[in-house]
Amino acid sequence: MNKKMEINKIVVMTQLKRKIRSYIEERGYENFKSGNYALYLVNSMVIVLEDMIETSIKYISKDEVTGLYKITPDIIRIMMKECDRYVYLNKYIRGYNSVVKYYDNVFFNFKNVIENIENRMGERLNLTNETKNIVAYMVTTLQYEITDLSLKIVEYSGLS
Repeated sequence: MNKKMEINKIVVMTQLKRKIRSYIEERGYENFKSGNYALYLVNSMVIVLEDMIETSIKYISKDEVTGLYKITPDIIRIMMKECDRYVYLNKYIRGYNSVVKYYDNVFFNFKNVIENIENRMGERLNLTNETKNIVAYMVTTLQYEITDLSLKIVEYSGLS
């Protein structure tokens, strides 16, 4: 995560822990001791989000008229197919529904992180609302996938 981005600007820890605790209990792992898990998960998801945006820029050139790097949902899809780090997420893309707004499902303040990325990149970046939504969807699916995997690892290790 960008060192300039403080955790308290992107998440309220009590809300985060409550969301994760609720999700964990829904999955049937009431005894799971989350400790700092929520904080580490959010840091990881912010790093992934920042990397997705920065990697997407490699697949486009500046718009001749505006001088901006305009990242569209199609660019995100191309990046996910071409970049080895994100090929894994292609299996989720069919589940994306552009009518649903995914921002609220992310465990952190998605808007603040996106604004931080846009500010850091200056006036060069243009993310459409649809692009923000598809990226929020991918981060949401990934955060749940990682949480489910973490719960299974703990269960199989006998530590739960």
